[in-house]
Amino acid sequence: TLFPTPVDGELVIESREHFEANNDPASWGITRFWISGRDRLAVWSTENFFADDTYQLRLVAFNETGGNLDNGTVLLLCDTQEENRLVLTIDNRLEGAGSGHPLNDPNDPCSPIHLCTLEPHTDILAVRINGVPVDPCDVIDASAGGTLEIDFEAHDPDGHLSYYQLTAHYGENQVRYLLNLPSATVTALTASQIGRTYSQALAQGAVAPIWTGGRYRLTITNLQQAFPHTCAYQLRLHARKRTIVSCNYSEPHWNTSEYAFTVTV
Repeated sequence: TLFPTPVDGELVIESREHFEANNDPASWGITRFWISGRDRLAVWSTENFFADDTYQLRLVAFNETGGNLDNGTVLLLCDTQEENRLVLTIDNRLEGAGSGHPLNDPNDPCSPIHLCTLEPHTDILAVRINGVPVDPCDVIDASAGGTLEIDFEAHDPDGHLSYYQLTAHYGENQVRYLLNLPSATVTALTASQIGRTYSQALAQGAVAPIWTGGRYRLTITNLQQAFPHTCAYQLRLHARKRTIVSCNYSEPHWNTSEYAFTVTV
């Protein structure tokens, strides 16, 4: 079993060798199966039990005789004289009322699109075309060309931001990757590094493993690169954290913000 059992004042997990030495071999394939998950030591449930922090885990082994434990020893790594240890940072995400995200902010509403969490937090703060503010659902005449500015936030308070992306969706299955456009530049409003990715932030001076992101301004001096046709456009800001959730390594902690309006060109 992978569940700890109280023995002599300790919570311990029985080893395979101890089980086999103390049970009839005829029962091995009935009460225990060693084929699947043979290298798994334990399942550690951290949510609601352990605070977000960095922990050092060590495997300690005991001898057992007559229900008494003795000779507790930190096991060595195989073929070394070094004690085993695993350094692990817990970063469980809070959503909803306990997350710190306002529940009823009309300028940053929660929905199935934008999750009510700050881990990470995304927000399209302001949009301007030729210096004129653009509100959601506006219809903008940009036929004379000009400049597009977007102020936005991609931030993780725990410093585990992975990346952010800002796109414009329009027509049928059409998209513009705004951060990649030739006339696009990003400046930091409150951030220490521009990013857009964790690896880029490290090259810009972030100290591993911390990158919080922050608030930024995207400036596109040729707005027709962003809005090539008269159409309704939906800006989409997406960000992810570098957290592993259970055995999911695909960075499932994400957030998204959207902002829609119509542009005539």
